[in-house]
Amino acid sequence: MFEILTDKALRHYTAAGQDYSAQAQMADLAVLKFHLKEYRQATYYFSLATPFFGESGWSSLELSMLIMYSKSLRELQSKQEFVKIVFKLLTKACAGEKERLALRSTSVSEQKKAEYPDLSLITSVAGNVSELTEFLPKNTRISLASFMTEIDLVGAPVYHEDRDSCSLTVKLRCLLPDGMDINAAELRMTSLSGPPAKEVKFSSNKNVRLTRGMNTVTVDTNSIVPGTYRVDHFNLSSNHLTLHYDRDLTIPVFTKDETFPEAEVTLYQRVNSLDVNLTATKHTALDRTNSLDLALSTGWNDLASCEIRVKPTTGGLRLVTTDATFVDSSDEFAKPPEAGLFFLGPVDKDTTLTLRFPYTIEQDFGQVGSKVEVNYTTKSGETFYLAKAISISVSLAVGVNVQDVFKHDILFSRFSVTTASSNPIRLYKSQLIESELFGSSFGIAPTETVTIFAKQPASLLYKVRRKTQSAPSKRSEKTMYLKLHYTELLAEMQELVSRSFAEYLEQQDSPLAEFAKPIGAVIAGRLKSELDVFDLEHAALLGEVPTKFLKEIPWKRQLRGLGKLPGTEESAATAIAGLLEEWQRGTPAVPIPKTNVTETSSILIPMEMPSVSVLHTANIRLQPPPPGLTDGDHGAAPAVTINQVLSATLQLKWTRIWDTDSTRKEDQEFSYEVIAPGESWLIGGRRKGHFVIPYDPDMRTSTPETEADIPLVLIPQREGWLPYPTVEIKEISQEDGRPLEPAAQTFEIDWRNLGETIRVVNGRTGVTVSLDASGPGGGPMVLEQERITKSGRMRVL
Repeated sequence: MFEILTDKALRHYTAAGQDYSAQAQMADLAVLKFHLKEYRQATYYFSLATPFFGESGWSSLELSMLIMYSKSLRELQSKQEFVKIVFKLLTKACAGEKERLALRSTSVSEQKKAEYPDLSLITSVAGNVSELTEFLPKNTRISLASFMTEIDLVGAPVYHEDRDSCSLTVKLRCLLPDGMDINAAELRMTSLSGPPAKEVKFSSNKNVRLTRGMNTVTVDTNSIVPGTYRVDHFNLSSNHLTLHYDRDLTIPVFTKDETFPEAEVTLYQRVNSLDVNLTATKHTALDRTNSLDLALSTGWNDLASCEIRVKPTTGGLRLVTTDATFVDSSDEFAKPPEAGLFFLGPVDKDTTLTLRFPYTIEQDFGQVGSKVEVNYTTKSGETFYLAKAISISVSLAVGVNVQDVFKHDILFSRFSVTTASSNPIRLYKSQLIESELFGSSFGIAPTETVTIFAKQPASLLYKVRRKTQSAPSKRSEKTMYLKLHYTELLAEMQELVSRSFAEYLEQQDSPLAEFAKPIGAVIAGRLKSELDVFDLEHAALLGEVPTKFLKEIPWKRQLRGLGKLPGTEESAATAIAGLLEEWQRGTPAVPIPKTNVTETSSILIPMEMPSVSVLHTANIRLQPPPPGLTDGDHGAAPAVTINQVLSATLQLKWTRIWDTDSTRKEDQEFSYEVIAPGESWLIGGRRKGHFVIPYDPDMRTSTPETEADIPLVLIPQREGWLPYPTVEIKEISQEDGRPLEPAAQTFEIDWRNLGETIRVVNGRTGVTVSLDASGPGGGPMVLEQERITKSGRMRVL
């Protein structure tokens, strides 16, 4: 009778559009059929009624109906539908459990009375969840928050001893009544600090039993890529079911998520882990292709095989890795290098290998970037991965200007060595390497290191002589090389401060020693950014590096994510900050030694000797001055008087020893002219003329027979220190007899009188004047003068 009346009521409510009343009658029919064990009819009514009550907020009623719905499906042995409804039941049950846990954290006055179903009933229906997952469709995904809550990381990564790996522990509260078995876990972190790695993955394939309540899951990684990361993906897998968490992309990067609120992780390299570095080679030759040095340090790893991939990140940078060679080593590649890829065989632990390969770049950059990836397998069979984004300074640290002064038989080359930046340079040694044609010599080398500043270059003077008179057969015979050995002061200062703190750590026997690499990176970066050009010059002059800049470093923020000290509960960042402060108080400055701290760099600069077709030497020699003009003062310079006639000789000689390119096989004609300002000198004698240099392959330097001594007369016109007259020489064209254009002339003139002067006086040694204004124009009257004559003094009244 109850079934008939309920069915009629359902029909009437449905016809009247009373949905709530109709659904209530349908629920009554579902429960009635369930108790009458008419399960097929019961499942029909449950499938129609449960969605309505779930959407209307009747969660407790929905749970009770889902329990009966699941039992009905189990009796009907409808496996696929049963599993589907059971997971829906578990999802609703976990939501109710989460609500109950949330109410526990509120005050008593705020708690609302709510009734929750008996979880034992759900357990009896669902049974073993892990077994049910085998009947789900493959790759079934359910949100992790449906079954878990209070998900977060437990502390910082835990690094494994003598292995380049670490692990993270995830804590979570399982809401499932009977728990579940997990056979795989995966966690992914995305980089907050940019390259080299966009993401790092942690995983575990161990079977873990999650029970109701708090649990932990540990995941491992063999990829230690230094940087700061945030968890954005976490999966728990059980057969065909995957419980997943994916961070909402609309949430700002530095905003905490409800799941994984403390999801920021910092990875760092330990001191003895495998490391790789890419730098510009220390030894540069400007006439050869530039190269990069790739240094691989194995640390505590015994390598069975290793693959290194180098990718340029700067546009226009081309790495010629196929031409790579080992530096100072007899090692060989396991396979020939490919484009950007090196293959190495077994390498013992605590070994450092250096590969050198050339590179080209289309534009002139001071810094280039490259990404280095290392996949290596140890002899224990484990595979590891390391990636680093490296910025490489390829700009030249020094600049050199040269000035050549040709003499008759020697050449003076003066090199001005400057810094290419504001960073001071310490110059330890210089060499002008001889060629087959030319030899060089240097004066007394400085006893101490020469420091070169941005506004204070160093000057190096070399004397060059020609070894042989024969013409060169090839270009290399006349090319000399200037080699400079130097270090950059900033790099030495970074090394000194980092080394000083590392030694302090060793003396303290502190567990912080394993953080030496991240600490050193921060110190080097801050020193470069904090010290300006004046601080660098101040340090170079005083010979010490101040450490006060370390006081301003927010170490807790710079080193966040390092976790706790091994074996203690103390924060590593706090311990590092305290130890650095203690070290800085005891070491206000680090002395800079006279010797080099880092390996010296060298630069080899080709210096092709300029070819000069003819070098003319012009020298004006005065006859000895007459006695009596200097009052017999032994230390005084010779002096002549105005309008005194001076006899002089212009000596002209030549040489072709500096001609290394000329193929001329004919005589050369030149003109000369002695010129001077008219207000200074009157010039008499052969002030103009022509002379010819004959072609003779066996005679490259003038002899007394081919030199000219030309008499001149010089008459000074004013008193003072007068420069010698200038000798101008021009080459005459063999075709039209006119002087060649200046651009077509390839000779040089060594004017020996350059910088010399002649003292000219007015010829009076004394003047007597009146003290009144009786002279012309109201001035004093000249009463007498004493003048100099050839025979002595003469008084003129």
